[in-house]
Amino acid sequence: MDNEFTPSLKKPNVRYRGKTSSEEYNQMTEDLYYDLSNIFTETNKNSKYATELVEQLTLENNILSNQIDELESKLENVKNLLVEIQKRNNQFNKSVFVGDFIEDKEQNNVNKAFIDKEHRVTTLPISGKGISKTHIYDSFKEEVFIPDELKIYFDKEVNSYPDAEENDPKNAFDGQDESVWIRQIRYPEDEPRSEEELTMYVKLPENIINNRLMNTIVVHPFPINGLDILSIEYSKDVTNDMSKANWQMIPGWPRDEKQDLTTVNDSGPVKFCFEDIKASWIKVKLRQKNSIVKGNMKIFNIGLKQFDIKYNNYTSEKASFIVPVDLTAPESVLYTVKDIQAVIDNQSTISKDYRPLTYEIYGVNQFGELEYIGDNLPIKNIKFERIQIKATIHADKNKESTPAVSAFKVFYESI
Repeated sequence: MDNEFTPSLKKPNVRYRGKTSSEEYNQMTEDLYYDLSNIFTETNKNSKYATELVEQLTLENNILSNQIDELESKLENVKNLLVEIQKRNNQFNKSVFVGDFIEDKEQNNVNKAFIDKEHRVTTLPISGKGISKTHIYDSFKEEVFIPDELKIYFDKEVNSYPDAEENDPKNAFDGQDESVWIRQIRYPEDEPRSEEELTMYVKLPENIINNRLMNTIVVHPFPINGLDILSIEYSKDVTNDMSKANWQMIPGWPRDEKQDLTTVNDSGPVKFCFEDIKASWIKVKLRQKNSIVKGNMKIFNIGLKQFDIKYNNYTSEKASFIVPVDLTAPESVLYTVKDIQAVIDNQSTISKDYRPLTYEIYGVNQFGELEYIGDNLPIKNIKFERIQIKATIHADKNKESTPAVSAFKVFYESI
């Protein structure tokens, strides 16, 4: 946090019709000039910051508005299709996402799962904010220290474009959304290209870390929901030359149904959780497909609000949370829950023959009270229209990692 401005000018101690020395008068004038200069300097800084913030928010709001319109249209089509399908049989499924997960209030903090709604993932509980490998936060002074030893490079420097500018890339490494690294690439409006790609290389500082272990990477793109993350790779090699480093994809990187590596398109705030790895370098590849037209220019904005490389200490080997589910079907009074499938973002890192989640299922009666139904699927003759799944996450002891749960799919049928 910036130091508060303290005025130099003091109220003079003078008497009515008393004399004031020229020395005191000159000092008062100097103090007044100093204070006014500081006021104007800070005002100009705030004005510049406000202008930049408005531009950032306007850009993100325009992208979100376009995406909302597109999603609303798709959602309506999906709803209509689902209704038609379910009319023809008694088979149903329902998806529940992190935003609807609930804390298990019966557990103490050590055994409560961490429901991270910002990054849309649920994990084992974490001790504090974790240990950042890019900055140190002083909670007493409310200041962030980023060491000079943190080195940032790009495959394309900003001066290699015909028309481009950027602010300080280290803005992305202070763990705060308020400071943003932005590279703005401008072309004439009739430029045919439809996207821009950029690769950032990060050499981790040695002077603020006692080891190279990490198990979490947090990315807040700019603009939010308007930038693709194509890949994040790491290298263990201790070298000053990134071209000589051996690179591999971080564990748990998203895969498609065929288990091929995929990309995170139009990314929001995202957190990647994986087993402990050692790294000296991190490489992230970004893509901007959403250009904007301003004046007679076509502009691509590529940036990051946060890029934090962390080590999180998980405080428990198991932790629980609640998943509420409404069972609905036309003219039905009884249900059978056939299957529950968890969507685990880092599924590819989970050990084989390891059960990352267990369940207990409760019915919610008319008084809001819970009645235990069972834990072995399928469960038949359920008379409740609302159930609660008490899900328990279990640490992968083989890899000392946590499953990262983002959603549940509940398959049921009406009787």
